[in-house]
Amino acid sequence: MNNNRDHDYLLGLVRELCNLPHETDWVEFKANDRDPHAIGESISALANAAALHGKAHAYMLWGIEDYPEQERTLRRVFDRVNFEDGIAAERLSGENVLLKLDYPAYFNLLNAPLPDGRTAILDALRQDRLIAPTRL
Repeated sequence: MNNNRDHDYLLGLVRELCNLPHETDWVEFKANDRDPHAIGESISALANAAALHGKAHAYMLWGIEDYPEQERTLRRVFDRVNFEDGIAAERLSGENVLLKLDYPAYFNLLNAPLPDGRTAILDALRQDRLIAPTRL
């Protein structure tokens, strides 16, 4: 495969990516980064995300500031923590899930009727695999 692109194509691609409202799972902006391990993690995550989203390519653009480094560091921590099976399962009751989750918007997005009552809502969310029953 020949990855040589003409200058105008590449400039257009950079402009298009910079016009995105924010980074995506498959596009990341870097102001600077010299840590080879962090760069490797980012490239791996971008490639995986692009594949999951059906994109042929992922992009890492250097020299463009987007998120503060502290936010990037925090995202890396959360990427390593399995929230649903770890933190959330240990700390959130069904009532807390309903308080934190915008479940009416979820059902609206699916064009599905809002189930009647707390138990029916939790059952529907379990069926859609958005939540899992707690393990005792």
